[in-house]
Amino acid sequence: MLMFSFTLLFQCFIPALVWSMMVDVKTSSGEHGASETCAELVNHGTHFGVEIEVGSPGQKFDVVADTGSNTLIIPSCLCMVEGACNKEDRCFTGGHNRSSTFKLSKGPNNGPMPMYLYFGSGPISGVKAMDVVRVGEMKHYMEEGIMLMTDHALQFSMSFEGILGLGLPEVVEEKSSTEAGSMDDAASGQIVNEPPHDDAALSKIIRDVVTGGSAIENDINVQAVRHADPKHEEIMRKILGNAESVGSSNGTGKSLSLAAVRQLPARVPGFLEQAGVNRFSMCFNDQSSGVLRLGLPNLLDGHGSVGSEHWGVGFHGISVGTSLLPLRMCSTADMESGQETPCGAIPDSGTTMITGPRAQLALLFEAICDSWPRCKDNHTALVGAAEAATVAAAKEYGGVDPFNIRLGREAKEVVLKLVLSDCARWLGEGKGLQELPDLHFHVAGKQGTAQTLSLPGASYILETHSQQGHLTKASLPSDAAANLSTKCLPAFEQMEYPTLKNGPVWIFGTPLFYEYQVAYDMGTTPPSLSFASVAQTPCGSCNKQTNLATSDVSTDATQALKRPRWLPGAPRQPRIDINRPL
Repeated sequence: MLMFSFTLLFQCFIPALVWSMMVDVKTSSGEHGASETCAELVNHGTHFGVEIEVGSPGQKFDVVADTGSNTLIIPSCLCMVEGACNKEDRCFTGGHNRSSTFKLSKGPNNGPMPMYLYFGSGPISGVKAMDVVRVGEMKHYMEEGIMLMTDHALQFSMSFEGILGLGLPEVVEEKSSTEAGSMDDAASGQIVNEPPHDDAALSKIIRDVVTGGSAIENDINVQAVRHADPKHEEIMRKILGNAESVGSSNGTGKSLSLAAVRQLPARVPGFLEQAGVNRFSMCFNDQSSGVLRLGLPNLLDGHGSVGSEHWGVGFHGISVGTSLLPLRMCSTADMESGQETPCGAIPDSGTTMITGPRAQLALLFEAICDSWPRCKDNHTALVGAAEAATVAAAKEYGGVDPFNIRLGREAKEVVLKLVLSDCARWLGEGKGLQELPDLHFHVAGKQGTAQTLSLPGASYILETHSQQGHLTKASLPSDAAANLSTKCLPAFEQMEYPTLKNGPVWIFGTPLFYEYQVAYDMGTTPPSLSFASVAQTPCGSCNKQTNLATSDVSTDATQALKRPRWLPGAPRQPRIDINRPL
């Protein structure tokens, strides 16, 4: 059996002295007696990022703070070399003495351990590594691993330097030695001539392997062979120190990926989970930085998470404006046998918009128009014009209307979006965005706790530029923007995410985090969430000298309420697999 030779780049053995230095970890109050700390969240418009340091000395990255995923991911410089990552972004190099604490996790044949993560928008591949990571003043040696990304199938419209996964820790069943197979058997490549799988099956297999799902052993073997494409093999060959072929174990062309996936760890715990920090919170500020608080005391008024794979709450519909009755959606009366909540909701800091199913969004848009006089009046005028046109056509064509002009219920949604797109004309009039009705989202926890989360118009309307009717994909210099028209749009997007236990699942993206401090506790059973309105508990800021959060109120936030929030580029989409349960 071929044993791969490592270059000095990957032969990193950590001295005892260095190891002792790495166990310098601040953890939450009550666990090791350490005090609360914080990290600044940088406002990128479509999402918020947090600066982290990886390695010794630390290499800095501006990563997405994402409560929708649970892995720390940073791009390897090999990703740039292969053209899979933006060469203008920063990337990580552990070898060549760049980090004295860097070490690759060993996989089959003493090679690096490959990792495959499946997001709703595509897979990411890379290798599992260990090193020191610092978030704010909290430092931890990630002995259970981080992911060095070497390739991906995701679409990024802006800079991307990684993800700090703050999602719900996954509960996975340990595989038996029989299910996993031995490394020697896997490397021998006995099963290679299986029929090919289609892309959908391949995606499922990758997903099941990563999450500890139910893929059978033969499927894992087939997946390994199929995934070992030349580009991936070449990346792995370079990582292994120019071994002659990642795909040959004995000259027969059998794939190392076969062994890699057979031995693939079910998951890699996130930063906070590895550091032993149970509680954290996030909140955003308009036109300024937000705050990630780490090591919080016990949460007050927490809601038990209803999600098994994501932070989630039960969702019982929306009421609009002064109406006390929720819209006809997400009702307990419509629940089917075995369903635990009528709908579900994931508070996801890494998603720009609020997403929901098309049919329910249509009801919401109709209700907003009915509760907003400017929209309602325009719709009434449209109906009057349509009726007048029908009468005129009938007179012209002998009592028959050949055009059959009819306005359906979707007309209110069309009028709402047209009026919003014309916001440059009316934003300076009267109350501006305060004309729009507040939206009230009714949520509940596992044990029946309930809360109403309210968003004013300024929170669910966004402003951007358009050029010849099309939204611009990125922010522009002021001289270029002067030739464009200002448009507004609702901060909602369609996403169908049906589940058996929790019904249709919504994603509560960045608008929620501007109005609430969202706190998370991994130490309760089940894990819990809480929502504190920033009107009573201001988001504040993170003092860079003390790394403690303050509760001062930004004057910029008050000014920002006069206009919608600016959307500088394409909205960041959820990194959530909609084929999985909540």
